[in-house]
Amino acid sequence: MSSDNPLVIAKYYTEAEITSETDTTEAAAMQTLRNSYLSVYGKDADDGDTEDKTYYCGILLADKAKTYQTAGDSGTGSGNETTVYYINNDTFYSELMSDSSTYSLTAPKLKNIINGTGSDYTSDQITAIEKILETAGNHASSTEITSGASSKFSLNPDNSPTYAVSGYETGTANNTKADSTTGFRNYSTGSMLYLSLAAGRDSVYVKPSTVAIKLYKLSSWSDSDYLTDTSSSDVQTVLAAGSWTDEAALSASYSFTLDSSSYSLKANAYYRLVVTGEDRDGNELTASCSTGYGFRVKSSYDPPEITITSPDEDTVYSGTAANADGFTLSGTITTDGLSLDPDSPLTLSPLVVTNTSSGSDVTGSISYTTSTPVISGSDSSYAFSLTVTAASSDSLVPSTTGKYKYKITATAQDSDGNTASASIPLYVDNQLPSVSISSVSPTATVTDDDTEYVNGTITVKGIASDNNELSDVSYKVYKSSDTAKTALLSGSLGAVESPSFTINTTSLDDAGNYYIALTATDSVGNTATATDLIHVKQCTDAPVVSLSNANTAITTAAGIRNAYTNSASITNIFGTSSNSSLLGTITDDDGIASVKIAYDTSESGSYSSTILNNTSVGGTTSYSLSGASFSGLSQGLCFIKITVTDSKQDATGYATVTTSAFAVAVDNGAPVFSDVTPASSISSYYSGTMSVSGTVTDGSGTVTLSAAHVKYAYSSTASGATSSPAFTASSPVFSSGAEWTDTVTLPATSGQYKVTYTATDEYGQSTTYSIAYSVDVDKPVIALSTVDKTALAGASPYLKQASHTSAGTVSDSGGSGLSAVTYTVTNTSGTTAASGTASVSNGEWSASIDMSSLSEGQYAVIFTAADAAGNTASTDALTVYVDGAAPVIAVTTVAGSSASTLESYYQTGSLTVAGTITETYLSTFTVTSGTGTITINTQPSSGTAQAWSFTLPKEGAWTDITIKATDKAGYTTTSTLSTTLDSTSPVFQTDNTTYPDYVNKAAYSSNWYNATSLGISGCYEEDTSGIDTIYYQILPSGSSTEAMTSSNYAAVKTGSFSTTDHGTIESYNTTIGSFSSGLNTLYMIAVDKAGNVSGILERAIKVDQETPVIEADDDDTILTNAKSSITITGTATDDASGVDSVTAY
Repeated sequence: MSSDNPLVIAKYYTEAEITSETDTTEAAAMQTLRNSYLSVYGKDADDGDTEDKTYYCGILLADKAKTYQTAGDSGTGSGNETTVYYINNDTFYSELMSDSSTYSLTAPKLKNIINGTGSDYTSDQITAIEKILETAGNHASSTEITSGASSKFSLNPDNSPTYAVSGYETGTANNTKADSTTGFRNYSTGSMLYLSLAAGRDSVYVKPSTVAIKLYKLSSWSDSDYLTDTSSSDVQTVLAAGSWTDEAALSASYSFTLDSSSYSLKANAYYRLVVTGEDRDGNELTASCSTGYGFRVKSSYDPPEITITSPDEDTVYSGTAANADGFTLSGTITTDGLSLDPDSPLTLSPLVVTNTSSGSDVTGSISYTTSTPVISGSDSSYAFSLTVTAASSDSLVPSTTGKYKYKITATAQDSDGNTASASIPLYVDNQLPSVSISSVSPTATVTDDDTEYVNGTITVKGIASDNNELSDVSYKVYKSSDTAKTALLSGSLGAVESPSFTINTTSLDDAGNYYIALTATDSVGNTATATDLIHVKQCTDAPVVSLSNANTAITTAAGIRNAYTNSASITNIFGTSSNSSLLGTITDDDGIASVKIAYDTSESGSYSSTILNNTSVGGTTSYSLSGASFSGLSQGLCFIKITVTDSKQDATGYATVTTSAFAVAVDNGAPVFSDVTPASSISSYYSGTMSVSGTVTDGSGTVTLSAAHVKYAYSSTASGATSSPAFTASSPVFSSGAEWTDTVTLPATSGQYKVTYTATDEYGQSTTYSIAYSVDVDKPVIALSTVDKTALAGASPYLKQASHTSAGTVSDSGGSGLSAVTYTVTNTSGTTAASGTASVSNGEWSASIDMSSLSEGQYAVIFTAADAAGNTASTDALTVYVDGAAPVIAVTTVAGSSASTLESYYQTGSLTVAGTITETYLSTFTVTSGTGTITINTQPSSGTAQAWSFTLPKEGAWTDITIKATDKAGYTTTSTLSTTLDSTSPVFQTDNTTYPDYVNKAAYSSNWYNATSLGISGCYEEDTSGIDTIYYQILPSGSSTEAMTSSNYAAVKTGSFSTTDHGTIESYNTTIGSFSSGLNTLYMIAVDKAGNVSGILERAIKVDQETPVIEADDDDTILTNAKSSITITGTATDDASGVDSVTAY
């Protein structure tokens, strides 16, 4: 293991890299390294955007040394372990171990320095080396991991070292010198290329010794697959791995050239440069440019030059000509002393055909063939020609008529592969011109056959247009029966789009029928013709209508308005009672047979209604209109047509003429205002805006309103006053009888003003209406002084769900006077939660706000004063917090275990109690007890289920633990707990004289007892929780039953009894039984209420209930005189307690 051959314990591989590895053993090893890497870095290593993560570690090395005490033993111990190691980081390597460093330090040499052996360095060098070794970051502790005394390393999955070949990035987005079409930059053979290497984001040194450079010749390429179709014969090695011997470093550079003598480079061919290698951690080199590096070999010859000399750019063909003859291209090619490529000297790119109207590509709608180019010339000068023709009948031009742009591109290629292209745009127009005859006038109608006739000189008008351009518009007149269409009259009018010409019909046969033909020709020869049949009859000249109080040239309401507003003498406005008749004279040299005046409310209507219909005029040549009255018509706009039929001099019938429709207004005067609000009054005050509405009626059906704003006492403009919508001379327009509204933006200065509305009808007739008013722009002054009778500065913002009274002062200096004081309460979402009106008296206001139904939370309270003019002023928002409930206290754990309250006793010297409190606005939290001071470990915060905890610090009876929580609104919750802490075991008293240690009412001794039940008494000292139970066990000698201990007493007990409490002393006096004859062992243990267990009291109890046996040595009768002693001998025995005494009597 070395710096250039490290022990790899973890490495990042993507899942795709592992899946693509075909060697299963290698894939498994890669997976193991990946798993180790993820265990350190984390699963986010697979994210698209990773970051550097810093780690610290220690390295502990152990040898296999053991301690051997005898020959042949296996030894003991786990080896010697390092306490300090040296970190071979890049700085360490550069200063000590690199061949280019002063010391060329190796591991054996370092061992000699540490051991004080060896002669590799002078004493000064050793001192210098030791100084470098002691530098922070160069050494670390094997056993302690800290940021200042451990190995430090960074990880980032995106840590690959990179390489770049400067100036030869592919793609125009990466290289401004690259060709815009191919994305490759030209390379001149022999030019210097520069390769640079850079360490990855982990700053691990790159190893030049691993770098290889290969050159790939491409037959095709793309950004995603740039080695397509590269055969092994087209791969050349530029630099073999191991040839570059520079040492590992953060960065390195290498320059090289590619010349034709050492490498096979083809002019105009494309090549890729691919670099492989890795850093000291085995991370592979990646290209800095995402599309890689490469070039196109520049030819030593200039590209050829190609010029299309025919046809000219933008030449336009007709569709017929293009389909029949196609396009013939000719031009010249000039090379740089080379011949043309023998296989592909000239190619034609696919045609691109575009519809010039829509811009859409229609290339797919045509089919064509291209002839083999005809090329002549030699050396460097050539001429060429080729033809593009329809592949089948009419296939070169789209079938849909229109104008099309054809882009034709020819490319020349010389023998060195250099190419050049030239393009030319051509156009095909297969759309015929548009032509029509719009009018022939004047005409006359004969009622016998409803035929329109012409006579005298007539005017013919038409319309002509073309998508390209017109060349000429011409006309001719020919007899309707002439199939040859021989022109009797004709003429050329030029390239005009609105042709107009006259025909003298007197040169034609009277009573004949003729066609007028109007022909349009475009610039490419496309033609279109429109015809109109005329009937010539010279006797059909029309009557003349002359009106004295109406203008037939006025054909719209706008025309009537224009005449009225310009004070014209004739306005075409008529009433239903005055000025209600149409006046004038009709003349005709043939005599007048009938007169009809028809009307309609639509210009294009049927004109079936009349105001005059005189069918028996009598043939007079001059007729004065009489009886043509509008009195029976409804008010509004209508259109008039006058039809006159004359008496002809021959017997073929009558000729009739009808005037064009003209407009008249039946209207009885200017518009009328009604129901206007507000009323005009200087005593009415407003501020900001004033809403105005009303109704206006007029016979014209629509009315235009405008508004003028002036000061009341003067006529000067009221500055700042406007109307909305903007009432101008043309807008807004209202239907007659409809309500209109206006929002008047009032002047910014107090005073008296007037707005005047002008209503103008459709014909320009107008009337006015004025409203006087006063403006008060002075806002009231309002202040908030107290909340719940507490001065604002000292008032608490936390309020209970109840009614709260706020008060303050208010005044108004404007002329309109104070209107009201209101309040609004809004939540943090801006929704109004409460609102109301305050009471006001003598400049003071008071508001009682009911907050009992408001949800708990934050609110803003604003008080607003308004005057009669609508001016308002508000206090700053008062932020309050509504609190709806007292704190909720809960116990959750006691001594680390779940509990909802305290038990009576705990076997401990201190106790930690924890729980939660729920309170949005918590103010204080306390825990107190008369027993002693309680330590609060965790103070809760405001919120839901906020944690708290406290500790009872000592033993004793804690009978009054009070948990008290108060919120900021004044709600208080108290929870009282009690318990006793006892960690001291009961102690048996052996020398207590009040409650002595007795067995059978005597001090305990090892005497024998003649009973199986014995009375016992005594006492224990227990001053805290009190004794709960005394357990005892009686074991006869030789019993196999397990003896009582402090842990099994409940299971093996013979019985139990209670005690009498005397304060710190608890006594007992009871009888226990079931002693067996012989030796018994009595065990006793006391357990207090907290569960503390006393020591074991062990007593030996001997029981003897067997009678002693006595036998005389001689059972004969002894006679005595009772005056002298006698001697009796015998034996007394007792197998248990023994013979205490023998008494004779």
